[in-house]
Amino acid sequence: MTPKNKKVLLFPCLLLAYLLLIAILYPGLFSEFSSKVPYGSAGDLEFILSIIDYSVHSPLRDLYNFPMFYPESGALARTHPLFGISLFYKVFQWLGLSLEQSTNLYIIMGLLLGALGCFLLARELSGSGLFSFVFSILYILYRKNLLHFAWLNFFSRFWVPFILYFLLRFIRSGRHRDIAAAAALSFMEFLACVYLGTSLGLFLLPAFILFAWVLRLIDWRGLLKTAAWFLLVLGLIGAVFLPFLRQSQVFDIPGRNPGVSAAELFQFPRYLVFWLGEPSVKTQALFPGLAVMACFVLFFVPLRTKRRLLFFLLLFAPVPALAVLAFSPGPLLEALFLLWAVMLAAALVLKWREISGPERLVAGSFFFFVLVNLNFNFLPGLSSLSFYGIFNKLLPPLRGLRQIQRAFILVLPMLTAMAATGAARHFRWAGKDLRLRLTAAALFVLMTAENINLPIILSPGSIMRPISHKDAEVYSCLPFRSNLAVLEIPHYFRVAEGNAQYLLNWRLHQNFLLNGKARVRPLDYWLKLSRIIGKFQKDFPTDSQLQRLLQGYSVQRVIIHWDLLRTYQRRNFNRQRTWAKIQRLQDYGRVVAADDRTVVIEVQEFVPVTAVIRTYSDFHLRRHRLYLKLKGPPELPVIVRLNGREVPPPSVSGNQLLVDLRRQELKATGNRVEIRFAGPQTVRAVELWPEKAPLPFEPR
Repeated sequence: MTPKNKKVLLFPCLLLAYLLLIAILYPGLFSEFSSKVPYGSAGDLEFILSIIDYSVHSPLRDLYNFPMFYPESGALARTHPLFGISLFYKVFQWLGLSLEQSTNLYIIMGLLLGALGCFLLARELSGSGLFSFVFSILYILYRKNLLHFAWLNFFSRFWVPFILYFLLRFIRSGRHRDIAAAAALSFMEFLACVYLGTSLGLFLLPAFILFAWVLRLIDWRGLLKTAAWFLLVLGLIGAVFLPFLRQSQVFDIPGRNPGVSAAELFQFPRYLVFWLGEPSVKTQALFPGLAVMACFVLFFVPLRTKRRLLFFLLLFAPVPALAVLAFSPGPLLEALFLLWAVMLAAALVLKWREISGPERLVAGSFFFFVLVNLNFNFLPGLSSLSFYGIFNKLLPPLRGLRQIQRAFILVLPMLTAMAATGAARHFRWAGKDLRLRLTAAALFVLMTAENINLPIILSPGSIMRPISHKDAEVYSCLPFRSNLAVLEIPHYFRVAEGNAQYLLNWRLHQNFLLNGKARVRPLDYWLKLSRIIGKFQKDFPTDSQLQRLLQGYSVQRVIIHWDLLRTYQRRNFNRQRTWAKIQRLQDYGRVVAADDRTVVIEVQEFVPVTAVIRTYSDFHLRRHRLYLKLKGPPELPVIVRLNGREVPPPSVSGNQLLVDLRRQELKATGNRVEIRFAGPQTVRAVELWPEKAPLPFEPR
């Protein structure tokens, strides 16, 4: 077989090998491909899928108007815009895949692409295809993957190895297409996860590019070319994420201690548990295992010294000790970690002349990113020493900076590349002979044994769950895509993840909800709402409560889920009491559908009133006229007030009114509209007139 044919067959064989490994390690992704997803009943996954599902099915102009916390506009800015993930789901939708199939396929694709990117990066750095393949498998094996199956935004880090790979290619070749690819994939990473994108864009990429210039791997021209491409990406990010960035400026998480500790770097929850018991402090457990760390240490061992084994043992000895100490973190752990870091830095200085420029670049970037993320908790005088603290004071209060500890996983591609390089440099037995392959096989077995999760393999269904669509039938009682404001009961205040199941059902009716979950919690919104309906909705509903919901939130439907309410209220649940309250509704509510599982209440003025009061979002009032139908013609004049100020009167034709507020000054948090009559009027309908529908009469 010619070298050209081998090169052509390399990537199909690689992809097939990765796919086979994914099928072995995570069999549930294939056996339950169409019916279940990992952690399908988890509130966080339901919430993320609801954002993706909304992004896939909504027009571009409404991407940020996520249907929660009505009448607030731009609600998506309170949480995670997942546009990069939604692009893939949109393609999957065009292919006819369901939400379950799309989720499993996205996870499979992410693992496969991440491993391929790590292979390309490691091969570019080490020159060894064999060891690059072995260590790229860590991306698939890594135990943090299971946790991130429920957090698809943090799972979407598979672009990072490709970004670093194309940057190295650009450094070697200077070709425009390589730097363009790196910039484009950086944009895709930010689209997929703003937290990872922030750490990538503010720390890892600037350090990587500046170090390349300092090491003279690129000249001024190359630096300017790189800056131009990434400034273009920065402009695109600003254009796409402007609402999110504005929200970030006023947000902070009090009491947080960002960064990664030494215990998180070395704690291996299942390693040594038999002898040491469970860890005294639960952490992220980022430790990839002794086999990977041994080859990582080999990266720092000089080749020319005759005492390479002694040098290796000296550098590697602290690693198992740190893994043991990480079970009970304290000053000794951090002191030993600092000593080990100094030893690695000294070894790198000794080895500096014998390593290539790209190896220096990757090692320097790796150390910088670790220092930025590092956090000391026990050593006196060092608890306040953090590169992160310096950057946090200098940079704007971007929300992504508050999640820096979860972004540390971005170093994984560099770790695997350095481990592959260390193995390739020190295991040089006669090129491609049997001993080299046996060494690679042994490393593969050891790395797999340390990272494999046998319960997932032996019992694939242990993490696979169907995506829950609670009481899906009830949504057929709602007018589809009618700009209704809907309140679902129970409304979860204490554990807001419970509201995610309602958001996931949005596709079934495509109206707007008061229920929601967000990283930036709307505390004032929840406080005002809880004062109306009660924290546990024990005394809900009454006519007075429905009137306040109608006027303050434009609620037109209330859905009560009996089973969920029973679980939420626990001992306070009394179905007969709640049903009796529902039957007593007269003035502002009536039952339009009821069965053993749900009750749907229509909310409107069912008694004559002298004023119709609603509160709408700004995006609704900018696009729609407000339509009212009364029992009879109103006595003129009819007065309209918007947020307390008088505005032009409505157009009136018989018993129909049209209120046009599209050119008025509106608020993003909600707009109170008051339509006052000279005498009591019976209201037949109040709705936002469809944007493209013919008007009921010609306004004067």
